[in-house]
Amino acid sequence: MQVVDRATTRMTRLVEDLLSNAVRLAPAGSVITIAADRPGGRQWIAVRDAGPGIRAEEQDRVFDRFWRGAETRRSRDRDRRTGLGLAIVRSIAEAHNGHVRLFSAPGAGSTFVLWFPVSAGGAGTPGSGPPAGAAPPETDPLPPDGRTARRPVR
Repeated sequence: MQVVDRATTRMTRLVEDLLSNAVRLAPAGSVITIAADRPGGRQWIAVRDAGPGIRAEEQDRVFDRFWRGAETRRSRDRDRRTGLGLAIVRSIAEAHNGHVRLFSAPGAGSTFVLWFPVSAGGAGTPGSGPPAGAAPPETDPLPPDGRTARRPVR
């Protein structure tokens, strides 16, 4: 019998949910960027899309349960979403001592960044990373030009 690490399964779910939203909302043929790094006791993974973007006054609400954006922000296809996806992302991230941040503007797409403390046990576990509850940077870790450094995955 294979043992599945529940934390890994949850982290995979977070990224899958963010990617699903990006694919659903971005224009056909546009670029979706996925990047990750481990600076200063934290690990982040980001998903950036070229979708419609989110107005500043709506950004705090995107993580609320059952909240759905304006009709103009919804997917190309018939939208039957419940408005729970990003609320679940935030809940799981916080359960693992992490944070989720949104960087977006109308017409400029969105970047969602998951931040987790890093310890000897890996991301999202207590240990030598930043103090529990310490907020991550309030800046988008991806460069604005869309270029990211390419390094081999370890």
